[in-house]
Amino acid sequence: MTDAKKPLLPALVTENAGKLARVVLGGAKSASSIAESASRKSALVAGKAARKVGASAADARRTGAKPLTTRKREVPSDFNIVAGTYDTLVTRNPGYLDHLGVSASRLNLPNEGEGLRLLDLCCGTGLSTEALQKAFPKATIVGLDASSGMLDLARTKPEMKAVGVRFVLGDAMDPRSALNAELGVEPGETDAQFDGVLMAYGIRNMPDPDACLAVLHSILKPGAPICFHEYSVADSARAKGTWTTVAWGIIIPSGLITSRHTRIYRYLWRSVMDFDGKKAFENRLRSAGFVGVHTESMDGWQKDIVHSFLATEPAAAGGVAA
Repeated sequence: MTDAKKPLLPALVTENAGKLARVVLGGAKSASSIAESASRKSALVAGKAARKVGASAADARRTGAKPLTTRKREVPSDFNIVAGTYDTLVTRNPGYLDHLGVSASRLNLPNEGEGLRLLDLCCGTGLSTEALQKAFPKATIVGLDASSGMLDLARTKPEMKAVGVRFVLGDAMDPRSALNAELGVEPGETDAQFDGVLMAYGIRNMPDPDACLAVLHSILKPGAPICFHEYSVADSARAKGTWTTVAWGIIIPSGLITSRHTRIYRYLWRSVMDFDGKKAFENRLRSAGFVGVHTESMDGWQKDIVHSFLATEPAAAGGVAA
């Protein structure tokens, strides 16, 4: 077992959660083995792990008792709190970085992105930005996020400085003003536009996803692709079981250990459980006016849990959704 795949601090999680961590983070033989284990053990493991951090999975929906729309507006400040430990936690997840790279490459842009300007929307600490840059090393890349703490870390990364990535503080619900200011677009001029957009783990956190999708049309050039790298488990009981097991058995206890905070990670579990199923989100994209809508999944334990939702800006105004 390589160091990158060692369990997340197993001595400090419950016995059952630790066992599951060793299976998931140690590298499963197949996604089905994780799913089968999760479907049998998720209730037990999730309950025990949750009680370890002072709550139960069943209580999670009542924790804070805030509607998700309200809760989503607090996400940037939550990420400010855990920014310093975020990369440590998520990069212990086997496949996390590789899957970001898979989604970035699925934008399928020519010539390594030469002459193109790309946007990493909800870029966080820049892990997704790095994936985008590796996929298209000749592109000009801008990253935008609403968490100043996450951006502070992104800006310190030598690999991002070396290629001139620009990081912008802004609201993904309507990033136009922040992007225009960063890129020197004068008031009254056409909004800054991009040849492709990657939005990783972002659309699920938008208080009004439909309003966000509507705005994205104004920053995408005609015919430009967009990829939403996102969790979606609503269509599969097995995926829900796997996600609940991993969230309450590994992610939430590990968040407590690494940052002494679990609020954002409890929200993560809840928001994923609440988010659209694959077909529902595809239909949402079509209703928003995108074309070429389709979904591709990942491998490993994230199979049928994390997806690339792919779509294209119509080639001309008034294009018919496919």
